[in-house]
Amino acid sequence: MMAFATQLSTQVWAEINRAIARVNTNSEITRGQVIKIDASNRNVYVKEFGETAIPLVGFDIDIEFYDTTPTGVQKKTYIAKARMPQVGDLVIIARQGGARRLPLCLGIVQGKNYMVR
Repeated sequence: MMAFATQLSTQVWAEINRAIARVNTNSEITRGQVIKIDASNRNVYVKEFGETAIPLVGFDIDIEFYDTTPTGVQKKTYIAKARMPQVGDLVIIARQGGARRLPLCLGIVQGKNYMVR
């Protein structure tokens, strides 16, 4: 006879959850605190990855605006770049393709006073 999900005990569900947690310990998304930066190459270093340079991934944003001057209106363009993380910043890192592939720094965690569960 086959057991249905509603017939499983709390103890069995707890064991299933523990097994899933053991499998998912090597997540493709992780976070780490920046211990060193290479600003000229836009790379960060975190303790978990040792001396592996982690490139910052981001999008440059083109901002177009109009400036009124005594001679008329001029269209101007400004390119905004992603802010480079500083030492001590908490960053989100993607392990693209798994733990043995090139990690990518997706950005800085900007929230404060939150609880990690």
